[in-house]
Amino acid sequence: MKIAFIGKFKKIYDEEGKALSLEKIGHQVIRFEEDTFNRGFQGGWNNNLKALLSYEPDVVMFTKLRVPNSLEVIRTLRVHNIPTVSWYPDYSFDWNEGLGRLGSDLLMIPDGTNQMKWKILGVNQHCVRQGIYDEMCYSGKDIPDLNKDILFVGSLNDHLYKHRIPLIDFLEETYGDRFLHLGGKNSDEIRNHELNDIIKSVKITIGDSLYAPYYWSNRIYETIGRGGFILHSYVEGIDEEYEVGKHFDVYKTYGKNGWGRKIDFDDLKSKIDLYLNDEKLRNTVRRLGMSHTIQHHTLLNRSEQVMEIIEREL
Repeated sequence: MKIAFIGKFKKIYDEEGKALSLEKIGHQVIRFEEDTFNRGFQGGWNNNLKALLSYEPDVVMFTKLRVPNSLEVIRTLRVHNIPTVSWYPDYSFDWNEGLGRLGSDLLMIPDGTNQMKWKILGVNQHCVRQGIYDEMCYSGKDIPDLNKDILFVGSLNDHLYKHRIPLIDFLEETYGDRFLHLGGKNSDEIRNHELNDIIKSVKITIGDSLYAPYYWSNRIYETIGRGGFILHSYVEGIDEEYEVGKHFDVYKTYGKNGWGRKIDFDDLKSKIDLYLNDEKLRNTVRRLGMSHTIQHHTLLNRSEQVMEIIEREL
């Protein structure tokens, strides 16, 4: 299939990982840079809607279509009988329902609980999870003299992530110099091969997500796929993808706050101490989780799922 993809392709963790994965499974991908698309001379002669139409694509993909006159772009594609697919990576109905107003023919997001709500809004939504780019699935190199056992990677500087502050405070107070927090001011600080090395050099990575049932962030695939052991906040449905105690483990949370639930710190400490002290168990879980992720949760898997939905629905 010939796919015109409007997105960001300079970094593998933006749309480039998806584009490469689609190509690896046999599809042609024509890239259009979102930052300059339909922006006159800045975008270049071949980075606009006219150029896109000249390729006569079978389908147009994008994330949120953050381009000038996005609704007009959708309408023009519809006039030319070109179906549109929004493949958005980080989503739950409660805080991004505006995506549906674009009117794409298919909306694919990691939201596993709100399909009926989307249907009521007239949106053909499918749950497509995030995933790790397959070439990132390797165990990195130990970093000499790092001397850290517990890792958390993630931002605190946005109102969406303020719920992490008690978690970070607890880990710092309980484990002191054994704990490493990266990305406090910028969640993009640690990526790609550098992240492989960091994960290899610690014993436990702590994970959490903005809370919604049947939704979790990409850090679970990004960590386990790199051969890391992750202890993640429990979310309904997460144990349907990974087996608790076999591929990863969870700590208890409670409450209904959509921006993060309260943490059972006694359970968290108990789990951390268990895996810190049992290297054999930790490494067994780590290896099995990595193998499971490579088999089921890479962007190659997601690309196959996306194309199956497109071929079935459009």
